[in-house]
Amino acid sequence: LITPLPTALLIVAFVLLELFSSLPHGSMLAMFLIPYVVLFVWKNLTVDLSWKFLLGTILIVTLQSIALLCIGALTDLSHAFDIPWNIILMQIVITSLGTFALSFIYHEYSERL
Repeated sequence: LITPLPTALLIVAFVLLELFSSLPHGSMLAMFLIPYVVLFVWKNLTVDLSWKFLLGTILIVTLQSIALLCIGALTDLSHAFDIPWNIILMQIVITSLGTFALSFIYHEYSERL
């Protein structure tokens, strides 16, 4: 029903404009694409109380944090590495645990409906 070439060109143009945008914190498109890329590569990652799911969540949050640091480094080189590393590691751990818990709760809740 839809000709794929104009749609593909529109998506590519949007992605390029978003990646090279001059917003203060860079592009948020990378933050939204990272989980889908990880799930695409790691095909058998399921939402359950397992070490595999916890490690997948930690991997996603770590890649998002690294992407944010790289975007911050590209936009402002003078303050690129002023953030203490222990704060970054605590943010990765706390955000991963929170995301893990929320994903599991949402998955269990949607299974019961």
